[in-house]
Amino acid sequence: MARRVRAGVSADSRRIVFPVNPYVASLLRDIATVDTPYIVGGVVRDFLMGAPSYDVDIAVRDFDRVVEHLKGLGYKVSEEARSFRVVKVMLDDGEVVDVAGFRTEEYDMVSRKPRVAPVETIEDDLSRRDFTVNAMAIRVLDVGPDRVVGELVDPFGGYADLRAGVVRAVRNAVARIMEDPLRILRALRFAVKLGFSIDRELWEAIGLLHPELRRVSAERIRDELNKMLLADPARAVELVWESGVWRTVMPFLGPMAAVRHDSRAHHHGETVLEHTVEALRNLARLHEPDLRSVLAVLLHDAGKPAVVREVDGKVMFVGHAETSAEIARKWLRAMRYDSRTVRLVSEAVRLHEMVHNARGSRKALAKLWVEEASEDPEVMELAIRVAEADKGERYDDVRQLIEEFKTYPKPRGWLVLDLPPRARGYVLRKLRVLQLTQGISDPEELRKLARGISIPKEKNVET
Repeated sequence: MARRVRAGVSADSRRIVFPVNPYVASLLRDIATVDTPYIVGGVVRDFLMGAPSYDVDIAVRDFDRVVEHLKGLGYKVSEEARSFRVVKVMLDDGEVVDVAGFRTEEYDMVSRKPRVAPVETIEDDLSRRDFTVNAMAIRVLDVGPDRVVGELVDPFGGYADLRAGVVRAVRNAVARIMEDPLRILRALRFAVKLGFSIDRELWEAIGLLHPELRRVSAERIRDELNKMLLADPARAVELVWESGVWRTVMPFLGPMAAVRHDSRAHHHGETVLEHTVEALRNLARLHEPDLRSVLAVLLHDAGKPAVVREVDGKVMFVGHAETSAEIARKWLRAMRYDSRTVRLVSEAVRLHEMVHNARGSRKALAKLWVEEASEDPEVMELAIRVAEADKGERYDDVRQLIEEFKTYPKPRGWLVLDLPPRARGYVLRKLRVLQLTQGISDPEELRKLARGISIPKEKNVET
């Protein structure tokens, strides 16, 4: 991602004109009658980069006085987190703005919940933040109807790091990570999202301290990984690997990096990990990636190291899709993904090789659609996307045939009422495959086909 840093801010002139909606402008004017407000957080970074700005967070020194003043003016204020010196102010347009007091945070290195204490200056408040590009503020000097005139407060060189494209910790990198190890993944995410490099001190701290992520809940790790993978899936996996963080959050990457393909088909002697990164690039080229397709491509070959064999000079991975699906299930569950995502992704991983093998055969694709995908369009589309990313080309011919299959009404139960109950579901599935293979809709033709289906002995009994 190319860096775009807004012109007009320099060491000599820190004056900024910052656009806000009229409701936020009104809130800032009301706060300014009792204390100087500061705009803080990622919105400052995004504004300086010329990126869209959304949520505005405000910091003030005299927190309690400001909160009581806003309540007295009739603002709706949620005080649920007031013990952490933060309140949420609900504006008339539906926007919610965090108003926080200057504060410091102390961590016990066990829980990520800090002990909060007030501080006197915005510089002290900014010193508790993770990275220099996030440790800037705009001191509000004047408020117009839809914009703020302010001054950039940048005690740690965040603007220079924005211009240089560097993610750097505020002050000591080890201390910042030990306060909250999730900052390891946040650093990687910002590097991926912004196209930045990571400062050497921070990079070394990440490599040393990634085991501290075990103190962080799986849900928080999952959410950071999701954001990173959606920003740039291939680069995200590369950074997780290069940093060593894979040992803690994606342990399947290590074996993948140790096993090579041969040069047949769409492989070129690369490692399984190198192929997976390339497949993620293919996915981004062929589709607008969504989370489930990214996860499925990431995991589609994770089982290859467990089944690799060399037969007559050829590297073989027999059964790798099934093994990969099991690895996917276990990892997704460990990372607390929802049950639907676990099912869809693991099934797509299991089926992707079958999609390759069925392509070009109407009968094989009909069997795959009915007997393996259970005619689930989400599973099938996801499996097709994995196959496309794996091969690096669109499989629209497969999609078109699946769409045609959907137009044929499924055979009804009355066609098999004369059969033993155990046999009915089996015959209906086989009949459905025959129907789709031959393109039959007529009920009488389907009845004739049903009578010709051989029934296994164990199913041909009454219950």
